[in-house]
Amino acid sequence: TLKSLLRYLGYKLLRDNVLKRVAGIIGVTKEIAYHPSNLKYNKPTTYIPNGINLNEFKTLKEKKNQASRVGLFFMGSPGALWHGVDIIEAMAKKLPEYDFHIVGMDGENSLNLFWHGYLQKNDYVNILKKCHVCIGTLGLYRKEMIEACPLKVREYLAYGYPVILGYQDSAFVDKVEPSWLHIIDAQKIVDYVNIKMFISNNYQKVISHDEINFISSELLEVERVEFFNSLKES
Repeated sequence: TLKSLLRYLGYKLLRDNVLKRVAGIIGVTKEIAYHPSNLKYNKPTTYIPNGINLNEFKTLKEKKNQASRVGLFFMGSPGALWHGVDIIEAMAKKLPEYDFHIVGMDGENSLNLFWHGYLQKNDYVNILKKCHVCIGTLGLYRKEMIEACPLKVREYLAYGYPVILGYQDSAFVDKVEPSWLHIIDAQKIVDYVNIKMFISNNYQKVISHDEINFISSELLEVERVEFFNSLKES
């Protein structure tokens, strides 16, 4: 479109002039912060991922003694190929013992795959409460990226849910990967045994806010201010 063309031209014309003049660079992911296109400016650089206010979220997940059907939950938007909804469809066929719930888009239901379309928060939360594990973006490689930090995954965690991701989340890049996080190679999922093992080990797991304090926006904004202060001092 004309609008997107003008936006692109503005980006190409202004980016270099802006970044030559900045005191420092903060990337929302490590991949972005230390990309060669940013490093060439030789500026103090760091990365600070997206965070959320944990005080605004109450744990939704409840530990249940037994589940007749384990449910997996995904929320996305139509037309976003990097969400990898087609990969979730393939997972549902390979793992018929689990139910997969997709919110945000429409599709044709099957025996264990359920499309719920666009829902308001009160409605999709009711579906989430019935699930045990959440799924994040699986097709990020389609954007030629390997790292991200989407807010919806932080919300999954804040509600108490273990997650399956198809990329490296910036919050865990320099940390020991917790047992309630499972990263798959979405380009070639061949080891469904490990996915089943993860679900089996975590479908009753309820993540506490103490376990995820490093995604707190309060903590992350302190880091941002400290970086600003370091630039002022130098």
